[in-house]
Amino acid sequence: MSGAERMPVAKKKTSYGLVSLMILSLFSALLAAPSAAAIEQVDLAIVTGQSPVEDRFYPAYDPITFSAEIENQALSPQTTTRALNWFVCTGIKTAIQCASNDVASGQINVNGLLDGASGNFSDSSQWFPNGATGAFTVVFKFPFADVDTSDDVLTYNINLTAEYSDVSISQDQDPRETLSNLHTYDGEFVLNTEQEYTMSISGTVNTCGQCGLIAYIGWNLLELDRTLVATSNQSITNLPSGGYEQGFTTALPAINYSIPGRYIFQFGLIDSASSYNGDLNDYNDLAEVEIVLDNTLDLRIASMYPSHNPSSPDYYFGEDMLSVDIENKGNFTSENFIVTFEMFDALGESEYIDSCTIDRLNPAESSTCMFDLVTVGDGKEFRIYMPTTFNGRPDTAPSDNTLIELTSILAGEILPTITMNSISGTFTTADTIVFTAVTNSVAAKPLNYTWIIDTVINIGYGKTISVNASALPLKGYDIGLYVEDSLGFNAEAHDTFSIIDEVIIDQSPLMTGSAVSLDKAQFLYDVMLPIEGLEYNIAGGKEPLMIIDFNVMQLENELQPAQLQSLNLDIALSELLPESIPHESVELLELSSLDDTYWDYLGAPNFFSYDGNGNISLSLYSNTVVLVIGALPQPNVSLTNISYNKLFGGGIELTWTPEGDIYNPYLGGWQIYRLTVFDTVGTIFPDPEFVTNINIWNELLSESGIELVSTESTGWVDPAPLETGTCASYAILPTNRAGVPDSSRINVVMSESGDSRLCGDALPPTSAIQSLAYTYRFTNSTECFNMQLDWNACYEVNMTWTWPANEDDGGVTWNMYRMDLNPSSIDLKFATPIATGLSGVQGEEGSFNQSGLEGDGIRPLRTYYYVLAPVDSKGNENTLGLPNGNILRVEIQDQWWDYNQHLIPEEPAPPEPPFGIQWFQDVLDYTKVGEFQAAGLAVLLLVVLNALFIPLTIKRRARLKRVIAARKRNQTTRNIADDFEDFF
Repeated sequence: MSGAERMPVAKKKTSYGLVSLMILSLFSALLAAPSAAAIEQVDLAIVTGQSPVEDRFYPAYDPITFSAEIENQALSPQTTTRALNWFVCTGIKTAIQCASNDVASGQINVNGLLDGASGNFSDSSQWFPNGATGAFTVVFKFPFADVDTSDDVLTYNINLTAEYSDVSISQDQDPRETLSNLHTYDGEFVLNTEQEYTMSISGTVNTCGQCGLIAYIGWNLLELDRTLVATSNQSITNLPSGGYEQGFTTALPAINYSIPGRYIFQFGLIDSASSYNGDLNDYNDLAEVEIVLDNTLDLRIASMYPSHNPSSPDYYFGEDMLSVDIENKGNFTSENFIVTFEMFDALGESEYIDSCTIDRLNPAESSTCMFDLVTVGDGKEFRIYMPTTFNGRPDTAPSDNTLIELTSILAGEILPTITMNSISGTFTTADTIVFTAVTNSVAAKPLNYTWIIDTVINIGYGKTISVNASALPLKGYDIGLYVEDSLGFNAEAHDTFSIIDEVIIDQSPLMTGSAVSLDKAQFLYDVMLPIEGLEYNIAGGKEPLMIIDFNVMQLENELQPAQLQSLNLDIALSELLPESIPHESVELLELSSLDDTYWDYLGAPNFFSYDGNGNISLSLYSNTVVLVIGALPQPNVSLTNISYNKLFGGGIELTWTPEGDIYNPYLGGWQIYRLTVFDTVGTIFPDPEFVTNINIWNELLSESGIELVSTESTGWVDPAPLETGTCASYAILPTNRAGVPDSSRINVVMSESGDSRLCGDALPPTSAIQSLAYTYRFTNSTECFNMQLDWNACYEVNMTWTWPANEDDGGVTWNMYRMDLNPSSIDLKFATPIATGLSGVQGEEGSFNQSGLEGDGIRPLRTYYYVLAPVDSKGNENTLGLPNGNILRVEIQDQWWDYNQHLIPEEPAPPEPPFGIQWFQDVLDYTKVGEFQAAGLAVLLLVVLNALFIPLTIKRRARLKRVIAARKRNQTTRNIADDFEDFF
């Protein structure tokens, strides 16, 4: 059989090796598996965007905060911070398109989520749309994928509009709280059916000035299953506008429903319309509360008691001496019902009956009826009762519609006293005196009153009488009151009063009036503007306008206050205040002193009133400082020709031209604001013509005010120069006298580049002088000597140099300094130049001369250092670390002897030494030298001391030798004696 030969096969060891390799790889994978399982599992999900909210409308000029709700869907807590990026772009775009073409972006840090937990995370930086409008796409995206990538990106749309309108109803309010006389049951208000209730609600509105928003404010009444049973609304066209959020309060249409029960009461914005699209967000249009409609009727006689004292057990004879309290404990108002009082004697016979009609009694209200007690005696029975059915509606608890009490009736004392319409008892001739009798509350009424002056003149009858003070002479009087009660008992009382004159005030056309005083008095007043720079903290849109100090002083001593009884004035506001202030807005407050800002309302008995015709009536009873407040229109002022100049050391000067009502007394000045920034980054003031959002300006202006200048000022220099690399942005606003700025008149200083970033110039020039050299000479001029009688003043020095090129930013001038020390390490800013403003043309020679005849001129045998310091056009001067070429060392030698050698005398011949011996002459010369004389005295003293002490020393030595010899002999004798003693 023929065929192809079989291919040779290698030994099976190759297959075994391959299988072994595969098994080894399998075990390696198994060994690696536990390690992989230990890696943290990350699975964060973007649940929703919390801000901005999807499909919601937002104002084009309000900042927007970006926040999102994130859920940890992993099986373990989050241990590392994870970044969440956000993007916003114009139009409807996908996440990829928006992230690559955004108009703003930011990053949120997500951390600390437990497994299965969720949380809201926000970016601290906001996005300012700056007027952008239209549909926008918002993207939240994790930049790094996790276990589940399907929830790592969230995309939705929002809308920005300049024609923004949104009405928001406060959710935590209950309109029923604006009603009065409502009954509460278990802490819950109860309304009645078939009765109209007009309630008020509050909220906020943000609508543009040109939007013309019409809000249909009303209510819906729903069953608990939210079935609508009644509704009503009314159009509101005067909600606040202006492009920022403002509060409002408005009344709802009256609610009236006929079926009792529990309902859901919805209230707020039912519908809207405007020049654009009306209210753009409906999520905050309505709020709701549960209400109860109920008509339960329950009246009761709560108590009867003596009218004079509810806690007293005694009843007294007289009119209205019995009081009865009636309460409405139900939920329904009762009208026109009768309460009857019947009195029985000790035998049970009815001896008096009376009734009281109550016109209206609301739930939870009470009313009091008063009845006469017409007899005196013991064993009386009082019985009070009223119907148990009212207009066909039964009382749910009729048992408390009757009340009985057994008691006695007493006769009370009269105890009369007199009151007058003047606490002090003093009246002027223009007054009408009113006397009023006050008697014991338990006196037996009715009472008869008789009035007598000075015990003889009867002036009238009745509890109250009036007397014209002008009919009585000026003096003090006794007034007597005589009272007789219905039982025939009498009593009397007495008091005193006096009549004085008054001071007529005629300060036309400003004010007229009168002052009443116990003294001869004079009227003084002072009118001044509120103290500038002080905040009086007036609310309600009003401002302090004027301060008036009213004083009634003694005529003989104007420093001593008179005993003022009253001060009544009529003030013409047209003479007191500028025409621009609406008179109907004016109010008067009280200050404790002229320089105080703490005010209070005029307290009783002081008061004021406005007559509607530009006049205020003021009544005071003591010397008072009055603060006049009212609505103050903003002064019409502006700045033109606003510019700036760069100054020395980085300084900035602002200049402008003020126009308008700059002399308005209520204009405090121009407040200057500054934001310090770097030369390329940092927040600056925007152009107020393009950015008008008040919230943005309030944030930029807060804590950036630096100085207030007068209204007539035409410029200002920043006291804080700008260092190199630092710039500033300036805004100027008019303020009132309290320093509050007018945000509607913002002025921003703009640079040549079109923004408000102004950078100073604090760098000194670095120009270097070339070929700086000098020559000097002694003039040897007799004329020069005669000027100061000093040849040292007759020197001149001349310096020359070559002028360098100017700096890139303008011309350079030079200051010349002269120093006694090398100025290389000295800052010349503390030195005074000897010449300033030196300048020249590049390449030409400059020169400077100085003479000894000048003040602090040059002198011989001195070394000077002359320094040329460059100064740029802003005034910046290089005073430290100058190039060596700008410093010249000048050494002035004494050249006077060069011209006066003939004045030098010849040296005289030396004298002949004594005896012709030169060394003897030298010794004589040394004797005149102090050191030689001192050394000679020391040697002489030493010789004298030796002559005295050497003999004494020799004598003492001989004596000492004799003593020592004697001691040795005595010692030998003692030793022999000791030896004999030992022997024997």
